[in-house]
Amino acid sequence: MRTAPATDRILVLAAGDLVAQGIIQALRCAPRTYWIEAACISAESPGLYLADAAYLSPRASDPDFAPWLGEICARREIRLVLAGQEDVVEALALHRQRIERLSGAVVGVDDHQRLRRARDKLGMYELLSQHGFPTPATVACDDAVGVQALLDRYEPPWVIKPRFGAGSSGVTYLASADEVARWDGDGALVLQQFVAADRPEVSVACLMSTSKRLMGAVAMERSLDRGTSVWVRLQPCNSAASSLATRICAALGATGPCNVQFRPAPDGTLCCHDVNLRFSSSVGLRAQAGFNDAAAAVEMWLGRDSQLSSDGVREDVAVRLLSTRWHDASLTRRLRAGGTINPVDAGHDGLV
Repeated sequence: MRTAPATDRILVLAAGDLVAQGIIQALRCAPRTYWIEAACISAESPGLYLADAAYLSPRASDPDFAPWLGEICARREIRLVLAGQEDVVEALALHRQRIERLSGAVVGVDDHQRLRRARDKLGMYELLSQHGFPTPATVACDDAVGVQALLDRYEPPWVIKPRFGAGSSGVTYLASADEVARWDGDGALVLQQFVAADRPEVSVACLMSTSKRLMGAVAMERSLDRGTSVWVRLQPCNSAASSLATRICAALGATGPCNVQFRPAPDGTLCCHDVNLRFSSSVGLRAQAGFNDAAAAVEMWLGRDSQLSSDGVREDVAVRLLSTRWHDASLTRRLRAGGTINPVDAGHDGLV
């Protein structure tokens, strides 16, 4: 069985999430070798089988989550905890001091208050507008005056989405005022101006240091399928999107990974419609292209010298395809029974 120094042990949570799988892929591309452990609530989570060791975890909303995480990190000598799924990232931020005190591990997330602010679609609209950044007009659905003003000013379709959303979940496009009226008074939702999607969305990955200094940024044009990138083209270094995203992250006072999403308006203006203070699902893809913000963030959080440059990043096109990894059924049975598995050592029957 392979072993690694305790200082290199990384735990990636919510391993069923595409972001977590991308983080693991990126760390496999890193110059330094990490011992990667993964945990998730389900034994069927694919990311568990990409790790050096894996086990089940409680839900992030479970009262036992923080004590469990503190104990497992101490017992398995974990140095750093990572995640990409929004609810898990937020729980880590909320309990960070307790987890770090119990385990001695570093929790790699931004400040809890900043994370909540970034997830608030209405709050982000107000902050971005205050700083003069182009962003779709947004009002709460329980603001009758604001809703009517938005309907009067902008042509359909309009967008309804959760005020505190995750990815593209719960996003609905509405073509008539009668459809909008169905959501009147629901303060959990926002109504938003629609920015035409006739050109690829632009997503910018930024990494901000613990002193809120930009360490690196790279922009990607992308096509989406249910919120996941399926076609990606990296833009040249120092693109307009990278510059704008960097200014937005600075205005937020962000630390760690950020991804800022834009849609080009008909006049070419980049309109910021989402900001996530976490790694995006393209993190593994970027690492393959030469921009490994996950590895740079790990080194930063562990207090080691960390460099990140977009120089030399390949300006090619990536297309995501389906792959299948087979593993012995005994691994899943062992996880369900509460055990720990070592998928990399166990091997697999190949990729199809």
